[in-house]
Amino acid sequence: MHGRGTDLHLDPAFGRDAKLFGFFAHEGSHVVDDLKLISNGYNKKGNITHLESEQRAYSLENRVLETEVMRTNPDWQSKKAIQKFLLTKPDLYPTLGNPILEPKAIPEMKKR
Repeated sequence: MHGRGTDLHLDPAFGRDAKLFGFFAHEGSHVVDDLKLISNGYNKKGNITHLESEQRAYSLENRVLETEVMRTNPDWQSKKAIQKFLLTKPDLYPTLGNPILEPKAIPEMKKR
């Protein structure tokens, strides 16, 4: 397993564990969201909410599971279903409506 940029390559020798592949896809999706925000100079447009980030992550994880084991999680089959799933777990996802990075935490970029 190795990563380059935002690409993740899983070596077949690593095994074919669909849950593990799904985990990497899910968490990797969050990394991509963060990298987009950073690489675009912390532009507000790239500062999506935690809900949007989780919807992307669970959707991607679901596609991996569908590909690897030919089944999906019904809670993750649409943005609406993912949102419903997330809202039933406020202890795990208390800040869904907040942006990934709070505006006051965004560094001021000096103009060149």
